[in-house]
Amino acid sequence: MKKIRFFLSLWAGKLVLWYYIRKGRVNDDRPGMRSMRLFFDFVRYVAKPKIVVAVTGTNGKTSITKIIADMFEAQGYSVAYNSWGANDNAGYARLFLGATDVFNRTTKDVAVVEMDEITIAYMLEMVKPQYLIINNLATDSLHRNGNPDYVSQRIIEGCNKYRDTVLIVNGDDPICCGIGENNKRVFFGVADQGRAEVKYLTNDFPVCPKCGGTPVYRYRNYRHFGEFYCPKCGYRSPERSVFVEEIRENSLVVREGKQKNEYPVLSNALFNVYNETAVITLFRQLGYQPEQIAGLLKQAKLPENRDRTVEVNGVQIHDLCSKRQNPTAMSTTMEYAGREPGNKAVIMLYDELVKEDYRIEATPYLYSTDYQFLNDESIKHIIVIGQRCREHKIRLLLAGVKPERIAVAERIEEIDPLISFADVDKYIILHDVTYSIANRDHIIDVIRENIAERGA
Repeated sequence: MKKIRFFLSLWAGKLVLWYYIRKGRVNDDRPGMRSMRLFFDFVRYVAKPKIVVAVTGTNGKTSITKIIADMFEAQGYSVAYNSWGANDNAGYARLFLGATDVFNRTTKDVAVVEMDEITIAYMLEMVKPQYLIINNLATDSLHRNGNPDYVSQRIIEGCNKYRDTVLIVNGDDPICCGIGENNKRVFFGVADQGRAEVKYLTNDFPVCPKCGGTPVYRYRNYRHFGEFYCPKCGYRSPERSVFVEEIRENSLVVREGKQKNEYPVLSNALFNVYNETAVITLFRQLGYQPEQIAGLLKQAKLPENRDRTVEVNGVQIHDLCSKRQNPTAMSTTMEYAGREPGNKAVIMLYDELVKEDYRIEATPYLYSTDYQFLNDESIKHIIVIGQRCREHKIRLLLAGVKPERIAVAERIEEIDPLISFADVDKYIILHDVTYSIANRDHIIDVIRENIAERGA
């Protein structure tokens, strides 16, 4: 009976997928939704490629899967992965629908599966990856996964059900370090970057999970990521077998045991360095030599809507995305904006311009997000766009930003006359992952035109 239900779900999903592709709707997980509704265990029984890699964590999943897919494709492998970031049950089914034929025979060499953290509790044993990257865990938005301690327990639950997967874990994240004690684990990390002590509004690691003591950091790179120990019970950062010792302008110096290797850097932003280090660790586990990995990284790129810099007449335009209503992701990009050298204008295009009128946006995240990073003398102007722009303005004022530096616009059409600054050499656009992409592109076009007019 299960076999009949499985093939019915496979064929139904294939039919819907064929229809969606004909309509130009390739980046849609509804074909997978159809298969899952007909047979929830669809992902358990669908054929898998020889290599299956899963990626999870609060932030960085889509960037990591894109880099991994690029590196496999550069070698001529056919790769199944959801480039648009579909990372729930329907997304997994959609991925494997595109990687099999109607007889349930795999048609791809590799599957790179972006997995939502909560679903790992029951889906890891169905996806059956050889490797699972756990990149980080931190406070998420209220309507997503929220509390990282709860999320870590769900991942532990999934790893206990499927112990055959090798875990590639961020050893600088104390929340991740306790996951998968019954699995083989490989840890990666980044050396002390010499950053000044920062007090964040949210502390995701206030007490030792083993004894309840107060943890101490030998160094802290950002948020709760760094080298820690508990003076009460001895719980500490694990040995990180892949360890970034130095971040240079164009390369990473990585220590692996007694050996040091150099890899091209895809982005100097520290959060992206962690993403890249996770990928390096994976390919080392797959048996690739450092020089092979370095060559493949040169052919990989971060997703364009995640981190991109262009230059016009000597003025940089840098756009960074972060998940909307996610205080950790937003704080991280704000911290990056504050630390960047030069005189800057920051344009905030986060989560207000959404298509669905029925959505009700919870705003407590505003007061868990570290807006104080934008209270920096190097940030000359801040433009906030969207229906909640005035709430953002209030939050910026509470963070100490001078009112004369803040401009607001409810609609994208209102910003054109606002974006013309002669006193900045860098524009930083902070935006949402999906809904604000078209508006971001409009902003970049306006900035380009204004810079070109000044240079004419």
